[in-house]
Amino acid sequence: MSLSRIAYAVGAFFILCCSQPVNGQEDAPPVPMVEYAYSFVRAPFVHPNIIEDLSVWLSDLGDQVVAINLIDAQGSNRYYGDVSVSHTAGECPFVYTEEESQRFGYRYIGMTQSGVHVLYTSDWGGGSGVSKHLMLLTLEFDYGIDRYDWDVQTAMRADKKRMLIKKLGEIGLGDRWSGQLSVSGNELHIGRDEGWFSQSGGTGGGPLSHSRADRVLKIDIHPPNPLDFAQHKHPCASGTQP
Repeated sequence: MSLSRIAYAVGAFFILCCSQPVNGQEDAPPVPMVEYAYSFVRAPFVHPNIIEDLSVWLSDLGDQVVAINLIDAQGSNRYYGDVSVSHTAGECPFVYTEEESQRFGYRYIGMTQSGVHVLYTSDWGGGSGVSKHLMLLTLEFDYGIDRYDWDVQTAMRADKKRMLIKKLGEIGLGDRWSGQLSVSGNELHIGRDEGWFSQSGGTGGGPLSHSRADRVLKIDIHPPNPLDFAQHKHPCASGTQP
C-alpha cells in the first residue's frame, strides 16, 4: 500500500472515531423504504458501478464523488450492464461487474443502530493486487429541479424527489485483505487479516500486513434522517440467502 493510501486510511479512522452526533441527536430508527426495490442484499441490487463511482482512485486522496441520485442512476445507460452475484454461506451476497479483465464488487456488512450502511468493496484492475476497502454510506431524500420546458413552464422549482446515496468515507483494508467483518449496534468489528500478506498465509508478513489483530471501531456518526430500503437492518447471516 502506498504512503498516500495509508495516510488516507488513518485519516478516515480519525474522522470516524472523533465525529460527533448531529446537533446532539439521539439515534433514530431508520425508516424502511417500501416503495423502492433497490437493495444491497437482494435483487434488484444497487448496481456495483454506482458504488465504484463513489470510491476513490488509488492515485487520489480525499473525496471526489460523494453522492449519487439512486432513483435516476439505477437502470440508466450510465450504469447499464450485467450484474453477477456469488454466495458464501453465512454472508450477504457479493455483487459485482466484470469486464475487460477488471472487476469491482461489494458485499453488505450491515447497518449501524444510527443508520449508517457499511459495504465491503473489492477492486481488481487486472494485475496481481486486489484493493479492499470498507465504505460507509447513508441514504437520504432531497429535491432537485425537474426537466424544464421553456414553452410551458414559467417558474423553476425544486420539486423532483431524489434519493441520494451518500458516502461518508472509506477505510483502506489493504491488498488482498481477508477477514471477518460485522456490525453490532454502532460498532464495526474488523477481524484480523488472514489474506495473502498475513502471517498465516501467502508469502507475505511484511509491512502490508498491518491488520494482525481484531479491532472494534466505534462509528460515532448519527444521520439526522436515516433511511433503510429493503430492511437492511436484518443480517444475512441467518443461514438462508436473501
